[in-house]
Amino acid sequence: PETWGEYDWMLYVDWGQDCFPNLPQPQFVPKTVVVESDTHYHPAALAYRMHQADKAAIACMNQRNAAIILSHTHKRAYWTPHAADHTVYTPSLKSYGDEPGRRKWLPSPEVIEPFCVRKIPIHDIVFVGHLGVVGRVTLLDAVLKAIPNFDLGISVFFEQAANMFHDAKIVLNHSIRGELNMRTFEVLASRSFMLT
Repeated sequence: PETWGEYDWMLYVDWGQDCFPNLPQPQFVPKTVVVESDTHYHPAALAYRMHQADKAAIACMNQRNAAIILSHTHKRAYWTPHAADHTVYTPSLKSYGDEPGRRKWLPSPEVIEPFCVRKIPIHDIVFVGHLGVVGRVTLLDAVLKAIPNFDLGISVFFEQAANMFHDAKIVLNHSIRGELNMRTFEVLASRSFMLT
């Protein structure tokens, strides 16, 4: 709002804007902090995010390799690993509405369990993520042929992803470039079994 007046800092969190080229690109102020996420997915995605990070006063990179590369030319480039909110990925809730104090829940069973639905996994294995990476597609092809009772989630996020994790005996994770990826935190926050 206009009543806020001038501000000193801008925080920009990567949300995949490069997938929407028709939208206006962010205009950073001199003191901008960027948090860049999917630097691992594709060379063009890495280049896009590195260009943004290079224009920022502080660059927080969620993949360690990107932080190392950027630190050669940027004085304030940091590795800030992913994290996941356990109140989003917790075992399936009776309702994803406004449970009392949900956002302040401690990650402990006695706090969460009264709101949970007991789920019996219906799939032997589940994968949630993007395709289009040769190594990942090769792995999925082999695993899913061997284990036909599977579910595949493409463009699935947050509560929908959490429900898929809870429907599986095993959640398969495949790191594209050996990084500590977001899926690691999401699956562990959902308390599901992850094979990576």
